[in-house]
Amino acid sequence: MKKILFVAAALICISACCQKTRTIGGKVIDAAMNSIILATDAGEFCVSTAFADPSEVEGVLIGDVVEVEYTEVKSGSATINSVRSLSVVSPSYYRLIAGTWLTGCGDESCGFTLAEDGTATGSGARWAGICNYVLDGEELALIQKSGDRNVSTVFDVVRLDADSLVVATPAGEQFALARKQVRN
Repeated sequence: MKKILFVAAALICISACCQKTRTIGGKVIDAAMNSIILATDAGEFCVSTAFADPSEVEGVLIGDVVEVEYTEVKSGSATINSVRSLSVVSPSYYRLIAGTWLTGCGDESCGFTLAEDGTATGSGARWAGICNYVLDGEELALIQKSGDRNVSTVFDVVRLDADSLVVATPAGEQFALARKQVRN
């Protein structure tokens, strides 16, 4: 019995010594409970978070650009890319879109507020009646009440960062908005 335990422990040590730790960066295109699929320069790449230390792995959203340190673990004839650490290098639009966005009209009532749950409110001639929004990749659909029906206007997100949002209609009309700063 002791001999079997010794052999098993030796095999575990040898396999641990032979594991290769690597780093890869890419854009999150799919994420599930225990795996993340990245789009990289070399193609799609899947990593497993099943055995990762939660303190070393940030939560991710579709569209996040991440850097992943992983270990290749052999399991029979398969290789599992097991995450050791993960960090978000560039956040997706989903992390940045919620907030109050104002146009440069000089009146704080011109713009809209997008909540994390998809609801929205708008004010000013262009944005009045906005009640919901949908962000799909780099397209933002603002849904406005018009009488008893909803009308959706789709914008391309030209730029979105912590402080500014620029959207454009399919016809090319652009709107530059600034995030309303919270005052203490």
